[in-house]
Amino acid sequence: MGGTDTVTRPYTGNRDLASGARPGTRRFVDWIRFLFPGSTNLGIYANRTVRGGQSRSVHATGRACDIGAPREQLAKIIEAIYTYRDELHVEELHDYIGAWIPTEGFGAAYRCDRDTGGILSGWRIYTKNTIGRGGSWTHVELAPDMANDPTLVDQAFTDILTAPKESHETNDPDPDPDPDSVPVKKPSARVRNRATGNTRNT
Repeated sequence: MGGTDTVTRPYTGNRDLASGARPGTRRFVDWIRFLFPGSTNLGIYANRTVRGGQSRSVHATGRACDIGAPREQLAKIIEAIYTYRDELHVEELHDYIGAWIPTEGFGAAYRCDRDTGGILSGWRIYTKNTIGRGGSWTHVELAPDMANDPTLVDQAFTDILTAPKESHETNDPDPDPDPDSVPVKKPSARVRNRATGNTRNT
């Protein structure tokens, strides 16, 4: 669990527009707020275009949510969602302020269709304003099956919370270069554990 057997998954994007927040997305936010006290729901459904663009936002599908938290708490939230991205069927995840991944001021984003497994696979650190410069929150997009079914969300979180902990580190290369970003390299033990304050040898 937790990304060990990750394989590249298709990215849905905005192809399935809806008229409101989907029940599984609402349940996902409920779980995050329960597990990370002090986090807040900053919004799920919004029938709008992406900021600075013409295409519809994934918020218009009811599968995207914005979760706010203080920086230290936000780092823990992003790390947890990324660690269990397969179990939770996460398709996209943003770190606008470098709460978990040190950035160059333009944020970083994970996407499932460039994830080949291994530590930090699927992430891009942006070198220009590509995803929008945000504040202390994360943007999460769920796959349609998870967003549509709160029972799947409940089962996923239950499985995560009752499973034994595993190590998920590999040195797999990231094969999908992007001219507007740089691949994320394996961070030091201090960086990987800054949210908990623990140190670990690599």
